[in-house]
Amino acid sequence: MVRQDQGDLDLAQQLIGRALDAVIELHGDIDHPDIAQLCDKQGYLLRLRGDVEGAVRRHTQAHRMLAATLGDTDPRAAMALTNLGVAHLAAGDVAAASAAQHTAYEQLVAAYGPAHPNVQIVESRLEQIRAVRS
Repeated sequence: MVRQDQGDLDLAQQLIGRALDAVIELHGDIDHPDIAQLCDKQGYLLRLRGDVEGAVRRHTQAHRMLAATLGDTDPRAAMALTNLGVAHLAAGDVAAASAAQHTAYEQLVAAYGPAHPNVQIVESRLEQIRAVRS
């Protein structure tokens, strides 16, 4: 993530890929929260690199894994869902983006209350969707 934030997307992609390979080797190719979290991070990086469809696939995979292993309403699953919403918006699917963000918002408010930073992240993403629709 540091390399990504520094703008070295090639190195970030290599490092995330290595980390994902190592975690899969450790746990097996199964639904596991650690694997899901890395898939979610990889989805964000793919979107930054312009591979929006790849980002949608990875965020979808991450959300599915987290929901399967931790439950549909787990805040970590909700964060993967909000990231999926960002990817949907980048792909031009405003309806899917809106649905993902609204569901993530409801789940995060239920888990943390309305003042939590993760709720505020989703609120800003909902504002972006409203701006696109205007």
